Amino acid sequence: MKNSQRLIASGFLLNGNGVVTLRRSMRSKFFPGYYELPGGKVEFDELPEGALEREFKEETNLKVITRNLYRCFNYTLEDKKEKIYTVELVYFVELNDDFNRLKLSREHDDWKLANFGNLSELNMTGEIRTSILRGFELIGEINDTFFLA
Repeated sequence: MKNSQRLIASGFLLNGNGVVTLRRSMRSKFFPGYYELPGGKVEFDELPEGALEREFKEETNLKVITRNLYRCFNYTLEDKKEKIYTVELVYFVELNDDFNRLKLSREHDDWKLANFGNLSELNMTGEIRTSILRGFELIGEINDTFFLA
């Protein structure tokens, strides 16, 4: 069995009262039908922020600006041929485009704005759910700080 490592950058884009999530195609090798934050692999000699902006555009057709890193987690994926140790960096991103231009790549077959009302209903890993909840928590803290100042 081959062992490898992978670095992933994903983005929390708030639109209205929800964060953009994408459902992985049923053809996906790992986590088919699961919702995730837009993002993907950091290529050799690429910075995570640049990779996130590139992947976001590829997956959603939207231009974003990478802002603050707010979470990091790891997991291992395994099939018959390969074991992949993965580290995922989660950033806040800012929309630098018209949201109506959103168009999914072939890697995904649906998108939803995840919020407190529907988050428990969406099929996603615990780490992605935690990333979304932590993002909302931090945005609340930022807003509270701003309005209290």
